[in-house]
Amino acid sequence: YDYLMFFTSRGKVLWLKAYDIPEAERYSKGKALANLLNLKDEKITSVISVGKFEDSLFMATKNGIVKKISLSYFSKPRASGVRAINLPADNSDALIDVQVVQRQEAEPLATSSKSQSKAQEVLLATKKGQAIRFSSGDVREMGRASYGVTGIKLDKGDEVVSLEILNTQEVLTITKNGYGKRTAVKDYRKTARAGKGVRNLKVKEKTGDIV
Repeated sequence: YDYLMFFTSRGKVLWLKAYDIPEAERYSKGKALANLLNLKDEKITSVISVGKFEDSLFMATKNGIVKKISLSYFSKPRASGVRAINLPADNSDALIDVQVVQRQEAEPLATSSKSQSKAQEVLLATKKGQAIRFSSGDVREMGRASYGVTGIKLDKGDEVVSLEILNTQEVLTITKNGYGKRTAVKDYRKTARAGKGVRNLKVKEKTGDIV
């Protein structure tokens, strides 16, 4: 009974009930999303399963922009879909991934014995081998009409290819030519958002770009 939220490269979100997608055998071809969703000149870049619209969404674009928005904005599905992020009209940027991030509770009073809740951390990785790790709390929540703020500063020719909400001790980086590398999260020095990040992997002709 969950909703499946489909996010497009142009920053739109469309909904389906999970049970509206027909079950299929392991070897079957599946069903074209174009037959289930109202897609126009855009492709699906992320799918999220949501039971309750209580947490927040964290979005990343290929140009290094990030945005946090409450899931409550999307609790009333519309057949035509709605805008989730206001991308430039000239198609110079695209949404590459969306993840659920836990909402921060209000900071407890100094007299309270409760420990302060810690915002989840985010990792952005680029195709040319940079990565940045910062707190999701560095990004304030915005409305549907906003674009976002800088998550990572990119060198010319580089773009963000992956967004991870860090719930693990290690991350696996995979390149276009099939090379993989496992790295401890603590090896990515934590910084504020909008920096250049740290070297994640030395991209060579042999490895190909990071995917």
